[in-house]
Amino acid sequence: MHNIIKSEKDFDEIIIENKDYIYPALFYAAGLILGSFCFELINNTALSKLIELVLKVSESSFASVFLNRFFLYFSVYVICVLLGMCLIGFPFINLVPFLIGCELAIKIAYFYVSFNMKGAGFSLLMIIPEGAAVAAVLIYAIQTSASLSKNIFEIAAKGNDGYKIEIKYYLKKYIIYGLVVAAISLVNALASFLIGSIIKI
Repeated sequence: MHNIIKSEKDFDEIIIENKDYIYPALFYAAGLILGSFCFELINNTALSKLIELVLKVSESSFASVFLNRFFLYFSVYVICVLLGMCLIGFPFINLVPFLIGCELAIKIAYFYVSFNMKGAGFSLLMIIPEGAAVAAVLIYAIQTSASLSKNIFEIAAKGNDGYKIEIKYYLKKYIIYGLVVAAISLVNALASFLIGSIIKI
């Protein structure tokens, strides 16, 4: 009995200690689920045609593939950073992985519906690894931003003039995360361009 109670406490402690990583992951999963349902609703509509057009334009060359990936994910990353610098940013910051999950699910659904098993294979090779890598980086960035936003809120709420935020600590992390997002975009663009030149979908 004692061991059962202890294991339950250990599990609760693990959840509490890692909640800053668990919550974004749950929102990301919710985005994946909602994105799948959303594509069923917009399929064969004008919005679906727009998605098809954007994907086709973005896959035309290596430069366009890289710029498409980079601007999409880096813009989302910048939103994450800005929310971290905002006084009340931490309650809304989990919307970032939610939107990324929706985008990824819609893209996967598009390729599967349009190209059947060939599209599913392409998603498995290219889209899912990229989405998982970006989501992992964003979850760490979200934890950093949530921490910064909470510190700013506490200083503003309590008026603690003696407490200082270590800007260099957060800036260093943000630079590293930004470089990782750029590296993921570059690697994925290169892989997509090389595979796209061999396998046409």
